[in-house]
Amino acid sequence: RDHSEWRCWLEGPSGLYSSTYCLLSIVFPSRYQTIYQGGVFISRSSGAFIKIRRIWILTLLQFGNAVLLLAAAWYGPVPSLWLIFAAVLFEGLLGGAGYVNAFNNITLESEPGDREFAMGAASVADTLGISLSGVVSLPFHDWMCNLN
Repeated sequence: RDHSEWRCWLEGPSGLYSSTYCLLSIVFPSRYQTIYQGGVFISRSSGAFIKIRRIWILTLLQFGNAVLLLAAAWYGPVPSLWLIFAAVLFEGLLGGAGYVNAFNNITLESEPGDREFAMGAASVADTLGISLSGVVSLPFHDWMCNLN
């Protein structure tokens, strides 16, 4: 098995791409996951109080957040780890809000006879999207760690 993230961590900074990203991807995943899931929990719990009809805006914000994090990984160290934690929390808030509001919009906009099918189709699409992003992220992570 290739442990490129460990090799990246042990070699130290070099070239355009420092080992900071690789080090953080080893040391902080549990913290990132906890912060992300905290954001998801908060936004899903507030779905009864905050309704978002135009969920495509959340998608644009998620894309912007991804571009920001990719630029931070590409161009070097971030001045504070708290900025990364804030971006991860924001991503969790956006993801949870998108999820809860998508199903809320299905409930509001679909006919009662079609609602069960629409909920099932949305659930399958959500699961496939998450699975596909996980598969794509594996080689992408290795590629980023080997940019030295």
